[in-house]
Amino acid sequence: MDSRRSGAGFRPWAGAALGLICLVYLVGALFDPPFMRPLMKLSCHRIPRRSLVFPWGTAGQCARCTGFWVGALAVAVVMLFRRVPGSMRLGLLLTVPMIADGFLQYAGLYESTNPARLATGFLAGAGLGVLLGRASDPA
Repeated sequence: MDSRRSGAGFRPWAGAALGLICLVYLVGALFDPPFMRPLMKLSCHRIPRRSLVFPWGTAGQCARCTGFWVGALAVAVVMLFRRVPGSMRLGLLLTVPMIADGFLQYAGLYESTNPARLATGFLAGAGLGVLLGRASDPA
């Protein structure tokens, strides 16, 4: 059967791939195993004061990156079973708060908080998931 007629297309595979990547990064973020630190350094500055603190230690990634991977994982789970709601425009708009928060902080206009970093990261991760979900759905 033609994948375009089945309605699923590439979406479940894209959701599974995104979900697997998210899980790997979340294990690194939550537990900071030494063998994963080089991978974590590729995508995050890993500044301890900008990271979440758990009873077992400091997260292996900053709050923004941790939120990003949680948001992307949430959408990846949806992609496994159904079409992702929203449009490409929505996916792009969901990244704006993280870009604005990061830029304003980088410019020295204010110091963001970990809850704000977590929330803006979550929105951006969900935005990436929406973009990937829309791109992987059949037309």
